[in-house]
Amino acid sequence: MVAGRRPRSIRGDSEQTPSRDNRIVLADGRDSIGRRRAHLRWRWSAEDRDSVQRSIRILAHEIEAGGLGRFSQWVEFEGPLAPMWNGMHHPMGGTRMHEDPALGVVDPDGLVHGTEGLYIAGSSVFPNGHGYANPTLTVLALSIRLADHLKSVLA
Repeated sequence: MVAGRRPRSIRGDSEQTPSRDNRIVLADGRDSIGRRRAHLRWRWSAEDRDSVQRSIRILAHEIEAGGLGRFSQWVEFEGPLAPMWNGMHHPMGGTRMHEDPALGVVDPDGLVHGTEGLYIAGSSVFPNGHGYANPTLTVLALSIRLADHLKSVLA
């Protein structure tokens, strides 16, 4: 540390590349009323890990080359410095939207394929989760769109 300078923190968040392997599944364990528990399978791909590590190397180089100080990484993907929740991301896409039932759970109107009258609106229907921004406004827009659709269907 340079005399007279206090350490500063930089936080970098990133979303992951969509992967069919990242999903919500039913676990073997049961809850207190006998229903199967949900289990989140979520892993960083090698490509995502490489991308994050490359970004860290570039940032560290620029900070040090600019004479701004020394960069110390405080988190790793494995070992004692691994984040408790496997990263900073929004698990989305558990009931993915797609016209083809083989590729998604709901159609473009949010209707569950093969089920009459069951609609879903939320970040679970997102086809992917690119971007770091909080998904709340998109969820609200999707919900309003579904409400308008239901008004027209039920009128």
